[in-house]
Amino acid sequence: MNLSTLGASSMLELAEPVLRLVGSKSKVLFLPLPTDGPGQRKPEITLAVEQLYWFPTMALQDGHKETI
Repeated sequence: MNLSTLGASSMLELAEPVLRLVGSKSKVLFLPLPTDGPGQRKPEITLAVEQLYWFPTMALQDGHKETI
C-alpha cells in the first residue's frame, strides 16, 4: 500500500533535503533509468484512503525532519 504525499517528487527532490538534514557530504549519482520501469511514478493513495481512512497531514519536509 502506498502511503505518501499526493504530489510527485523526483529522487533528487527527496535526496537533497535528507542530505542537508543529516549533514552528509555524499553526492547524488545519476544513473540510467531501467528500461522496464515506468518513466515517471505518480503516488496513488486511493487504497489507503478507502480502507484505512488515511490521508497525508504533514508536509514532506516536516516528515523528513521527524524521521531523521
